[in-house]
This record gives sequence, structure tokens and C-alpha cells, in this order.
Amino acid sequence: MLSTVAIVSAALLSLAGAGLQPPADSTLAEADRLHAEATRKDRALASTREEVRLLDRALASDGGSYELLWRSARALVELGAHLEGGERRDSFERAIQPGRRAVAARPDRVEGHYWLAAAYGRDAETHGGLKAFLLARRLRGEMEAVVRLQPGYQDGDAFLALGELDRALPGWLGGDRARGRRNLEQGLRVAPGNRELKLELARAYLDEGRTAEARRLLETLASPAGDAAVDEGVARQARELLSRATTPR
Repeated sequence: MLSTVAIVSAALLSLAGAGLQPPADSTLAEADRLHAEATRKDRALASTREEVRLLDRALASDGGSYELLWRSARALVELGAHLEGGERRDSFERAIQPGRRAVAARPDRVEGHYWLAAAYGRDAETHGGLKAFLLARRLRGEMEAVVRLQPGYQDGDAFLALGELDRALPGWLGGDRARGRRNLEQGLRVAPGNRELKLELARAYLDEGRTAEARRLLETLASPAGDAAVDEGVARQARELLSRATTPR
């Protein structure tokens, strides 16, 4: 009789022969290296394109790997952010397929839900009308899954997405500005260092006439906390909002 070890070994060899083995650690490490390199302004587009090509090649031989699939969705979302017009839309649409497959493979993992939601949201920005609304509904479902699984993932960005969505949609399409503000408040408790979340909450407070609370948040954002362009953008918007905000007497 074969030992348990021999049976397990034979099963693993069979899976390997079927192309179902886990991706090589070197492929994942290289994808993550390129992703990190893309944070440099001078390498953003080139490194993201290279990451997409790397993951496409890996998925061609191992199409069921969760680790490859969610990274592919991430890379395509981030590539689209650097493109314009039809190329931009195509990249966001391409990101949806690996995102869906990642969620189907591992619904208990947060990465697939987050990057599928990001793909839906970015794709919605390139469309109008009914398609944008349907994509927004799907985004909500995925971001709610992120909140359930790991609220602090990506520095609490799921709360930012849910808050912005509720504040942007009219009530008859499922929006709820008060619920959106509550999501932003909850997100800030989870990720107090998220400056974009703090900025959106300040906007929500201004909309509700809670000027003093808005000013307290905006004053912490008025100077960039780092060198990233996104942080300078937050600081600039905070200064603009501060110039218009007056404390009620």
C-alpha cells in the first residue's frame, strides 16, 4: 500500500503536470518589484507596462492562479490610469476579467475584491448612463466585501470609495449622503493617516454646515506630508476649501 506521503506526492505531481502548480515565487517577486518601481514618476508607465506583460505571460501557462490574477487586475487598473482615450477604457475593461476570476478563486481573500472594485470604478468613469450605474453597483458590493474581510486594506480606501459613491449618487439610485459621511468617519477611525479620506470627510462636513469640524480636518492637510504628487494635490484642494470655509458665528 502506498504511504500517505507517496499519495500526496503523486497528487502534487499530477497537478503540476496539469499546469495547476502555484506560480514561481520569482514571477510574483518581479511583479511586486515592478509595481513598487512604478511609484517613481520617471518609471510609472514603463514599469507598469512591463508588469502587465510579465503577468500576461505567466497567466498564459497558469490561468487559475489567484496570486497572478489579482496582480494582473491591479496592474491593468494602474496602467489605465496612465493612458488616455480608448486605451484607457480598454485597460480598465481588461482588468475586470482577472479581477472576477480572482474573486471566484478565493472569495475569502481581500485583494481580488479590492482590485475588481477598482476596475469597476475606473471603468465606470469612462462610461455614462446605465452602464456606469451598473458598474457602480458592482463596485459597492466588492468594496463592502473588502470592509468585511480586512477594513484597513490599502489604508482604508474601501471606506473612501463607499463614501464617495453614496455622496455622488442621488437617492433614487441608491445614494445616501449621510451614510456616505458615516462611511468616511468609520474609515478615518480605521486609517487615520489617509489624507484623501480626510479631505472627502471635510467636504462632507462642509456640505452639512459643520464648518468647524471641516476646518479642523483641512488645517491638518494644508501642507503636503510627503513628496508624492497626489499628496500635493490633496494639500492644494485643502487650501482651496479652507479659503472658502468660514466658521459660523
